[in-house]
Amino acid sequence: MANESHFDLEQEIKSWRETLVQQGSLEHSTIDELESHVRDAHAELLQGDLNAEEAFLIACRRLGHQIGRAHV
Repeated sequence: MANESHFDLEQEIKSWRETLVQQGSLEHSTIDELESHVRDAHAELLQGDLNAEEAFLIACRRLGHQIGRAHV
């Protein structure tokens, strides 16, 4: 959990979105909807024992995308 203070949700979502846009297979409106689902799932996962970074990675993976963080 030492890295939790370095995790920036907004920056990670920005990177995640940029990766999806570069792949070119999704429209911006679809990416907007996926982002909404990621944010909702992230908030829900934070209610458990996960830190912010873990919650983000799981939220992304639950969408069926192999993208958590752009640099993973």
